[in-house]
Amino acid sequence: MLISRSVKAIAGVHPQIEVHLITTSNYVDLARREADVFVSFFEPPAASLATRKVADVHFHLYASDNYLLGRRVAAPEDLANDVFIGYIDDPIYLPSARWLEDIIPSARIGFRATSMFSQMFAAEEGLGIVMLPPYARAETLGLKRLIPDRYVEVPLFISVQQDLQFLPHIRAVYDSLVTYLGETASH
Repeated sequence: MLISRSVKAIAGVHPQIEVHLITTSNYVDLARREADVFVSFFEPPAASLATRKVADVHFHLYASDNYLLGRRVAAPEDLANDVFIGYIDDPIYLPSARWLEDIIPSARIGFRATSMFSQMFAAEEGLGIVMLPPYARAETLGLKRLIPDRYVEVPLFISVQQDLQFLPHIRAVYDSLVTYLGETASH
């Protein structure tokens, strides 16, 4: 979602570069050339990578009017008996499965998915409350941000193989992503 939007900025400056986007909630091994640039919510463990934090992304709780049924939510305690939408616990590198617990301890999960899109559409259908970043533009689906002053801040990292980081096409994409993500990831 966020990366797709940044491709427009890359294409505007470097129209000759063809960008391929792979989305996954698992670790991508840059050393095995599974990708040239890796953007993630965790710092990859490989020592052969040049990695930097580009932003702190705020994740907020959202729900549909269908789910809320006119109910007002003022504090996390108001959600103690609610159903939540979360990530499948399987991806060991994706701590997002635990982000929700920072706001709602012992949250009852009714639906899990590895895709943020699937989670957002499930919330739109009224299946529960979901945690999303602002760049998901959840409001365009009619979702309402709950408890605006409560959020979880998650670091966003970008990595590139150290020995490939100065190849012109990789550097162009990397630099564009660093700029774009740093300016827009939390807005």
